[in-house]
Amino acid sequence: NADDSPTDNANLRHEALGGDLDFCPRPGPCWLCAMAWYEIAAEGDAGAWERLLAEQEAGAGERAVRGPEVPLRPGSGGEHLPGLLDAGSRHLAFVPGELAKRLAAALTAKPAIPPGLRLARLREVTGGHFDFSVEAFSEPAAQEIRAVLGTPAPGVEVRLTRDEEQREPKAGKPGAVELYAPVHCYAYRAWGTVTGPFPGVLDLHRRLHPLPFVYEKKLELVAHQLDPADLPRRLGGGPPPTAARPGGGVEMWRGGVGKASRFRPFRVPGRR
Repeated sequence: NADDSPTDNANLRHEALGGDLDFCPRPGPCWLCAMAWYEIAAEGDAGAWERLLAEQEAGAGERAVRGPEVPLRPGSGGEHLPGLLDAGSRHLAFVPGELAKRLAAALTAKPAIPPGLRLARLREVTGGHFDFSVEAFSEPAAQEIRAVLGTPAPGVEVRLTRDEEQREPKAGKPGAVELYAPVHCYAYRAWGTVTGPFPGVLDLHRRLHPLPFVYEKKLELVAHQLDPADLPRRLGGGPPPTAARPGGGVEMWRGGVGKASRFRPFRVPGRR
């Protein structure tokens, strides 16, 4: 709706996550987007892997994010398996809890279901982050970028270490300028970091990527390895721990239920 303000649209992030971007785990309240997510690495036939994913997605009512869909920084959250995304027999997926439990059980069964696949690694992903910069010379483009940065998904924070506009009304008039030098009446520059739960951080990365004048780096994950045998016990406990977030004297945007709000740094509660 063209009449909706960017902050009003913060209430609709779950709809966008489950609709346009196709990786929100299931329909329902947005707190599901902050649930524990897991990285599963498997080895074996690509067709068998895709069939297993599709079967388990249908059974769990949850969706996986395939490895190639995630712009990961090499070595993110720990050492990746050698050639993990390059070799045709090695596969990566990011999945919510129930789907992770089903996949891990199938891949560790004796014999594995389906045969020929094996679990190479299981990690819990407790968060993610990426850096970005903006240098826009169009005020409408700058407004669009700010609208996206101002409406993160629930639990996601946008820390702006620099956020400034410059207007030079005379810059566009003829004058003594270097040949081919850009002359701009308006400039918007920003630098910052996006931090939060994996699906929300990935969502904002995807929303920024097609915008002109935005330069986003690849995602870095906060993750730790798990024993597949521990997964049912972990999923039967309380909510997943919150990933630590760096502090600092910077401005932030926080997504949540209701309108997006600008605020000063706060103390993140420790792990319960």
